[in-house]
Amino acid sequence: MLEAISGVKQVVVDVIKTEAGVNLAAYFNFSDETRTAGVDLEPGMEDMYLDIDAALEQQLASVTGELKVNLPGYMVPTLFIPVAYFPLNTSSKIDRKALMAKTKTLEREQLARYALVSGTKRAPETPMETRLQSIWSNILGLEPEAIGRDDSFLGLGGDSITAMQLVTEARMQGMSVT
Repeated sequence: MLEAISGVKQVVVDVIKTEAGVNLAAYFNFSDETRTAGVDLEPGMEDMYLDIDAALEQQLASVTGELKVNLPGYMVPTLFIPVAYFPLNTSSKIDRKALMAKTKTLEREQLARYALVSGTKRAPETPMETRLQSIWSNILGLEPEAIGRDDSFLGLGGDSITAMQLVTEARMQGMSVT
């Protein structure tokens, strides 16, 4: 990933468990800046996360495609989070607990942006697609408009538990899902 996205200096990948599900998150920054707990790290780390612009989103989509070709699906990050700096603990190591705690404070819509699902969505075309969109919306806690017909359930934050909920709800509505 360092070579695939121009200017990236550091990358940290970790498993993040939130109410939206389990995700493999790739945190990256474009500088060597770090902040140490108890020295210059603000408790809320409000200025840590950066936005993803259109050019970066395109680069990340390209990287994701390359990773999907070369790695098993479970090894491909589902969240790409640019950071202004990495938090360090008092031992000068990346503070993964601080990264995880900060990520857990993100709303579902913010997570969706970092999951690269914020682009233009193709609306459902059939009644079945509309019903499935509604079920996904209820289970994932997303607005129906945030779910397009080309989206991946897992990419939107679904996991094995929510997939079981999806199957149960679909069957209750008379759909056969395998």
